Amino acid sequence: MTILSFSKTGIKQLTDIPQVYMVMFNPNAYKTEFVVNFDEEQPQKAESGKPLPRLKNIEPKKFTFDFIVDGTGAAGYKRDVGLDVKSFIKVVGYDKNVGTGSVRYLLLMWGTFIQKCVIESISVNYSLFGPLGSPLRATITANFREYNDEPTGLLKDVADFFDSNPVQGIMSVANVAFQVFNAVDQTVAIAKANDLDSIRQSVTGGSIRLP
Repeated sequence: MTILSFSKTGIKQLTDIPQVYMVMFNPNAYKTEFVVNFDEEQPQKAESGKPLPRLKNIEPKKFTFDFIVDGTGAAGYKRDVGLDVKSFIKVVGYDKNVGTGSVRYLLLMWGTFIQKCVIESISVNYSLFGPLGSPLRATITANFREYNDEPTGLLKDVADFFDSNPVQGIMSVANVAFQVFNAVDQTVAIAKANDLDSIRQSVTGGSIRLP
């Protein structure tokens, strides 16, 4: 799994260079939570006169992952557990010492799982230590909350953005696909529409064509 971390959201994310964290081992499971809230004070009434629950709202989905960091070398390579945990916390933007404007907008990418989200909470369980007490293994439990920053009429906003903000050499086809279509499979279609040899090739804001 790769985690991309942006300081900007919406259409401005096209020009943002993300921070990147790659997990050491892909998770073998994850949990998804759905929460539906009902208005208990103003319930609906059925024909029988009995109160029925009235839908109030549906909360954003939540995702929980466990990421293992190993510093023993048992897997063939190792990481500095302490530094790696600090790097993860920095990339996802969970820093109590920074002001409220420090939220990071995340993109989780793992095979066909692609999700925009923000970090909600982190817990770290250290389970193995060296002779001097330094951690050799840790499990990072991260809780993410989905977010959707795509406003109504996004394609028009993208066109206006390209017209008013020509970007030279810092925008990839994959970045355009994620922001516009929120789907990795559109990268190939965009590359073909623009006669590009690679989805990693940089494009200019004034010349890109959307399929």
